[in-house]
Formats: sequence, structure tokens, C-alpha cells
Amino acid sequence: MITSSKKAFTMVELVMVIMIVGILSSIALPRLSMQRDSAIASKCVHEVGQLLSEITVTYTSIKTFKQWKEMKIEDNITNISLSVSDGETGIVNGNELIHDNIVEYQCDGEKIVDILATTNPTTFKYQLGLTIVDTPNTPASFKAANILEERYKGLTPTFQM
Repeated sequence: MITSSKKAFTMVELVMVIMIVGILSSIALPRLSMQRDSAIASKCVHEVGQLLSEITVTYTSIKTFKQWKEMKIEDNITNISLSVSDGETGIVNGNELIHDNIVEYQCDGEKIVDILATTNPTTFKYQLGLTIVDTPNTPASFKAANILEERYKGLTPTFQM
């Protein structure tokens, strides 16, 4: 009688290990994807808030109304990505004037908000508005739009200089 002293895994043991790894990965991958979407949404919400603050700070630091009317976002107002293309996150039209123009911000490749800064030239009252654009399709931009809508609901503060 010949006996083998080799130790090896049986086919059943290998199949069981592969099944366990498959079950664990099917649980982990969707959670990983959700965390990625949450991180992108968080970045977008932060950048929109930062942009609103930076526009307001810029307005209050400008000395004349003429300077304000000629100010562009690309004029060292923000470090958020400017003039982004499809599929990216950032400001779409960073090379346009801020005053009386809509600043478009896109998250995860989809436009989610329009920001409008206006000033009355006679009273110098400054008004900043934020509008949520149509319902986004990607999970990250959808989540960001919902958070922004709750956080900045009815945003039309007026400042007197």
C-alpha cells in the first residue's frame, strides 16, 4: 500500500474559500462605491460654500463699484478648479464676470448649482443667490444637490456697504 505524505487542499476546501471571498467582496464593493460618492458630494458641498464665502469677501474688499463689475472669478478669487470640462468637478465658466452673470458649478461631471451675485449700483446693496439646477443623475451630484438645497434654502442675503 502506497501512502502519500503530501499535504494539499481538497477541491471542496478551495471552492468554499472562493465562495466566502465572493460573498465578502459582494458586500464590500457597494459600500466602497457609496463612500466614494459621499466623498465627492462632500467635496462639492464644501467648494460651493467656499465659493459663496469668497465672492462675498471679494465684494466687501473691493473699493469701487467699477472694480466689482469688472471682477472675474479667475482673478485670484478662488482655488477651486476653473473652466472645467465634462466629467470634472469645479466651476464651468470661471473666465466670465461675476457681477450679473451666473456662475455654474458642476459636481462629478453634472451641473448642480447656479450662483448669481448682483449689486444695485445706486444703493450698493449686494445680493447673492444660489439655485439648484435640475435633478442630477450621478449619485454623488444628487447627494450634493440635496445637501446644498437644505443648507442654502432661500439664500438671498443682502449686505450694505
